[in-house]
Amino acid sequence: MLLAGLLLGCLVPLGSAGAEEAYGGRERAEGEAARDLSPGATRVLQEAHRAIDRKEYEKAVRILERFIEKYPKQNHFLVEFTLANALYYAGDKEQSLARYRAAVEMNPEYGPAWVNLGQVAYDLERYGLAADALAKGFARTEKEQRNPDLLYYAAVAHILDENREKALPILEALVSGKYGEPDKEWYQALLNVYLNLNRLERAEGLLRQIMARYGSDPETWRLAYQLQVNRMNYKTAAVALTIYSYLKPLTRDEAILLGDLYAAIHVPLLASAHYERAFAAGASPEEYERLAAAYVSAHRPGEARQVLSEALEKSPSASLWSLVGDLNYMEEDYEGALFAFEESARLDPQEGRAYLMMGYCALEAGRKDQAHQALEKAEGFPGQRQPARQLLRSLD
Repeated sequence: MLLAGLLLGCLVPLGSAGAEEAYGGRERAEGEAARDLSPGATRVLQEAHRAIDRKEYEKAVRILERFIEKYPKQNHFLVEFTLANALYYAGDKEQSLARYRAAVEMNPEYGPAWVNLGQVAYDLERYGLAADALAKGFARTEKEQRNPDLLYYAAVAHILDENREKALPILEALVSGKYGEPDKEWYQALLNVYLNLNRLERAEGLLRQIMARYGSDPETWRLAYQLQVNRMNYKTAAVALTIYSYLKPLTRDEAILLGDLYAAIHVPLLASAHYERAFAAGASPEEYERLAAAYVSAHRPGEARQVLSEALEKSPSASLWSLVGDLNYMEEDYEGALFAFEESARLDPQEGRAYLMMGYCALEAGRKDQAHQALEKAEGFPGQRQPARQLLRSLD
């Protein structure tokens, strides 16, 4: 529960040592509103809080509900608030939410009720309500007692509610220092919002601030990687993710991402190194293809053959056989390449490249009739039509 501990501390501790002693501090905080309590309401609140102190939450609920039912005209926002607290502790969050709503309707200026309403709404995944309530709770707290984390969680609730535009001004105000020294999480949340909203120039400026403050934090470099990927600066993104890997071990998925980045910027040796690390405990056919393709690009045919052999044994596919065909063709093993492309076409008859490559390999192997048949099939695919026709004309 994200807000646990932060918000429930706002529950008003109504002691049991008499009305004046119990409510003295609260009266100073609530002013004239707190003085509206009737003697009966004061007594029932004391009784309910004694039950809460003993963790007899259901008993506290019964005490307060009976009072409201019997003396509806004496009901008070603090009675509703305390009932909401007891219901929350008793595990009935839906009813707790309803009672907090009643408390803020009776006294819209009572900050703790808004804060706890935000807590319960957050727990119930009513994020729009949670964001609104937390922001109101913050605004209705005495300035010297305001906790800016309430605003941060209001922004988080907006994000979870898929309303980043509303989260944006809250996070920008927090990062500005308006409410005290900014927290690292505030910067990171704002950067993520900028990235999601495609505000890349603002993200770039904010990232420089984050780097200046938290350059040794691995999360900073992960965010830098995300920004550079969004800007399609794959080389810079690879550098950022590499530095992140020095500060924190990469997960399997992160190692694959780094391999993909190095493959995209044509550094196959580094790509294969990261794929090797990621696939050490096994890989899917598609992942084996990535590793084999990196080996081929890095001119490491031996490793490529080994990976392809293992992958084909586990799960043969058209694309894996196509990679074997490419490898054999590069090594001028045209018979082996022809066989591989035949297998690729057998597994995926709708892949025109396999037929075109069969035609090339059959020509190199001196099998003109077989080449002619393969090229005629390749001619039926738009992507291979032109080269297939040129080869057929030369054959004819």
